[in-house]
Formats: sequence, C-alpha cells, structure tokens
Amino acid sequence: MARSGRVTLKMIAQATGYTINTVSHALNGKGDISPATALYIRQKAREMGYINDMAASSLRSGYTRTVALIFPNVANPFWALFLKCIDRELHRYHYVSLMMDTDEDSHLEYQAVQAAISHKVDGIILCPNQRNLEAVQLIEKNNVPYVLLGRRFPGRPMNYVVWDEESGGYQAASYLLGLGKRRILFVNGPRHISSSVERYSGYRRALEEHGIPLDPQLVVETDLSAAGDNQELKRVFQHPASFDAILAFSDFIAWEIMVLLKDRRDPRLGSLPIVGFDDIQSNLRIPVSFATVGMDKQACAQRAVEILISLIGKHPPQQPIQEILPTHLALHGMPPGSELGNLLEL
Repeated sequence: MARSGRVTLKMIAQATGYTINTVSHALNGKGDISPATALYIRQKAREMGYINDMAASSLRSGYTRTVALIFPNVANPFWALFLKCIDRELHRYHYVSLMMDTDEDSHLEYQAVQAAISHKVDGIILCPNQRNLEAVQLIEKNNVPYVLLGRRFPGRPMNYVVWDEESGGYQAASYLLGLGKRRILFVNGPRHISSSVERYSGYRRALEEHGIPLDPQLVVETDLSAAGDNQELKRVFQHPASFDAILAFSDFIAWEIMVLLKDRRDPRLGSLPIVGFDDIQSNLRIPVSFATVGMDKQACAQRAVEILISLIGKHPPQQPIQEILPTHLALHGMPPGSELGNLLEL
C-alpha cells in the first residue's frame, strides 16, 4: 500500500498487468482502450477500493467537478428540500456538492465563500443574506461562476433564479381578503432581504385593490434564524394589535406562530386563518396543514444548475441570466380558519 493508505494507479497496474497509462485511460473513460480491457480494469479498481484523486485530476483538467451550495438556514425544511433537489440535478451532470450553512450571518457567509474558493469549486449556488455584498464581490474577484437562488440584488448584473415574490404576497393576501378578513397581520422577514420587500409589495397591492388602508401596526419584521427562541415573535404576540388573519413570511415562521398561539391557550385564536410561504407541505407530511404560497422547487433547482453549468462551460453567456419563476397558492384541502383550531386540540 502507498504511504497514505490509498490505492494508487501503480497498484492497479501491478494487479492487472497493464501500464499505468492504460489504467489511467480506462478509469477516465478514454476511447483508446478496448471495452473489455476498460471493464476489467474498472472492476479490479473497484475491488481494490480505488478512489480517484480529485486534486490530481483538477490539476490536469482545471476542474474539480464540485459545486458549493451556500444556504442561509438548512434547519429550515424549505432549504433542506432545495438542497436535495439541487444535489440531484448536479449528479445528472456528474458533479458533487459541498454544502455550507450561513445561518443568515454575513461573517459566516464570507467564510463559506472563502472555503469554497479555497477548495477550488467549479461554481457556487448561493442564497445571500443580503446584509452586504462582500461575499458576492469575493466570488466575482476570483472569477468563480455563481448563481443566486431565491434572493437578488435588483439592478445589479448578477445571475439569479428567483420566484415571483410580489405575486406570491399578493396571492396570499388576496386569499385572506377573499375570506372576508380585513385586518391581516403580516409577519414579514427583515427589510434588507429582497423577498421581504417584494412580498410586502404584493401584500400592499392586495389591500389597495380592496380599498383597505395599510395599518403599519399590522406589519412586523422577525428574525429568520432564531428558530425555537424567536424573541421578536414573542413580543408581537404578547401584546398583539387587533387582527383577524395572519400572513407569515415562511412556513417555518408560520409554525413558530402556531406554537406561540397554542401556548397562549386563547380560544379566540382557534378561528384565525393563517397563510405561510414555501409550501413545505407538498414535500413533507406534517400534522397540521395550512394555506401557503409555493413554487416548483424541482424546476427552480433544475434551472439554477443549468445556468451554472453553462457559466462553467468553455463559452459562458455574455449577459447575466436573470429568471423569475411563478408562484401559486396551495390550500391542501384545509377549511379556512381551522388551522390553529386543529393545533389547539393536539
């Protein structure tokens, strides 16, 4: 065995009786080796536990076949589901993924980008926390192909795949207004995030169309990463303004709201309709269903990977690729207003 303990091309050559060059060509799919010889060498390499040295391969080809996925909070099932979709798409192109979690923290995001670049990834798919541009600028300075997913910096020449957040906020608010609700509490994300701004715009448009003036007391912002100990949410519901429906920035936030309301044991809360965002329920079975705004996660993942692969290629697009994919309202068969009532009975 080699000093490192790894199986080497030389060891496979000795075991098969072929030259190191022949073994290398067989394992790398070169067409100058007969199919029978290539199959024999690959089988022997597999038996011996051979693993391709990506570092050496990257020195020869200039590519590592690795893509970094840098997301804000993989404890949120929404991002976990997206990671699975993207990883599946990358496998179709014979790429592997390197996943990193920034927890909506700018410093961690910058460190994640540094680590990705130091590992010589071929590309990066990033959902930025958007507190600043430092991480994205670091990617650009190192000429690493990248695609933003889920969030964007409007007016900047960056590649991104996002969904129609304004339409989603409009659809959610319009649904609640259609139920006869007039005081909709909107628990939004931080205003530095593009999706928060755009969903709020949709919420306002729906109110305006129904002739309902905006009440600033019914729009609150909450931290997106403080799962289980969200002090901002606790303050909101400790002395809440009068409201008859709730629109949550995400399904994750909607769940937190439900738990807080359940802990209050207030019977008036049982008839409050709530709408989330992300449609996790289409992918995971959960005890309590509720209305939510969704998007085709597989289509988003597929498009993000397609764009990144085109950027990694020898002839990348000359202009930024910026795509906005549609959203839809998903009701999941839940009678309006029964969401919290069912939870209070659990």
